[in-house]
Amino acid sequence: MFGEKLYVSPILDLHSGDLISRTISKRPVLNMVTSMLDKAFDTIPDKANLILRSDQVQGINTSNANEYLQKMEVGKA
Repeated sequence: MFGEKLYVSPILDLHSGDLISRTISKRPVLNMVTSMLDKAFDTIPDKANLILRSDQVQGINTSNANEYLQKMEVGKA
């Protein structure tokens, strides 16, 4: 960790402020985002009507990410 860059990808409930899930990775890659979403879906009983909002579109702005989000029935804001 000393001098090493790490990327954190959290999901927060913007209504309650709760931390739903997070992943940490050495690189901002799609697997980091899908892993974070999979962990979130384990804690959210009904994933319908979820909206993913990101100010770091790097990891989710690819065709593979869009296909994953459609498959999981998650909209993008």
